[in-house]
Amino acid sequence: MLTAPGVATVGGRPYSCSECGKSFRYSVVLLRHERAHGGDKRFRCLECGERCARASDLRAHRRTHAGQTLYVCSECGQSFSHNSLLDLHLGTHRRRSHTCPCRLCGRRFPHIPALLLHRVRQHPPEKPHRCPLCARSFRQSALPFHLARVHPPETTATAPPPSPLHHCTQCPRAFHSSAGLRNHSRIHVVLSLSDPGAEAHQCGVCGKSFSKSSTLTRHLQRHSGEKPYKCPECGKGFLESATLVRHQRTHTGEKPYACSDCGRCFSESSTLLRHQRSHQGERPHVCPTCGKGFGQRYDLVVHQRSHTGERPFPCPECGRGFTDRSDLTKHLRTHTGEKPYHCELCGKRFTCISNLNVHLRNHAGHKPHKCPECGKSFSVASKLALHRKTHLAL
Repeated sequence: MLTAPGVATVGGRPYSCSECGKSFRYSVVLLRHERAHGGDKRFRCLECGERCARASDLRAHRRTHAGQTLYVCSECGQSFSHNSLLDLHLGTHRRRSHTCPCRLCGRRFPHIPALLLHRVRQHPPEKPHRCPLCARSFRQSALPFHLARVHPPETTATAPPPSPLHHCTQCPRAFHSSAGLRNHSRIHVVLSLSDPGAEAHQCGVCGKSFSKSSTLTRHLQRHSGEKPYKCPECGKGFLESATLVRHQRTHTGEKPYACSDCGRCFSESSTLLRHQRSHQGERPHVCPTCGKGFGQRYDLVVHQRSHTGERPFPCPECGRGFTDRSDLTKHLRTHTGEKPYHCELCGKRFTCISNLNVHLRNHAGHKPHKCPECGKSFSVASKLALHRKTHLAL
């Protein structure tokens, strides 16, 4: 653990106040905090002699002598000595009242993600531009992107006319290609080879048993490689319709699962549950090297690679390695130019969802990251971290 003044240790907030127990990341911030308990009041008012622990407190005190107007809340009339304190207080009114109005119907929402979800579901944008190759409709800005990704010139120039459906002789299913029919036919081959005396609904390949024939059929698709549910946007195939629905959210940016504590939205319920552990402080998976805790075991595994230097996910284009598959996926978009996340308000596209979320805050003027020293707000945590260094340099 680093002990130099003003340097963060691995533990996160190792400097605790002996008076109230509040923890801080930096020792110099702890020293400034301890002055508030009365140990050191070096800033003296020349008018009345009263002493203050911080220069900002002295400036607020001197306003009472100068007859300056305090910062008054227009909602409830409460007064504050600092503009930053008024900003923090106003946030409580914003959380209680829905402050993000829909300009199309007037309905109000507590935060931007909820408003955007409402816009997508209740006021979908008009899509008058029809693709000449597959008849799908798009906004003008999205049509070229669709043509380049789904119908690239090298495939459409020589593309044959749509082939007739290929019907399975064993069941009512039909396929657009002979390859799809061949993959599907393997299921019937496996079923015909199953032992007649075997347990009902038993897989003839691995012997696993199922309670329903429909479940066995889905399982057999894993052996055959059949993926009947295709994404109309990118053509990727999936074994189950629910998996396709989750995948399509990566194209639309839809996040139907909202955190009741902070309003942050997620595309999957499992991701929301993992996020909610951060509010509860639950971090059962602890790194044996540095002691950092994690809510999910997989997050711990990824973190431990920072100690071992392991990077099991290399980029096939440039060879750069990554500790997490999702980081590799985002990196690959720098080579392909793919930007699957788009802003519903202005149409701008992004390579990853986090950049879209930061962009949406700019539309809303939302700056959730406040400096505990002066109250200044920032839209992203990295800008707050840079700002806080200016306090440490004082």
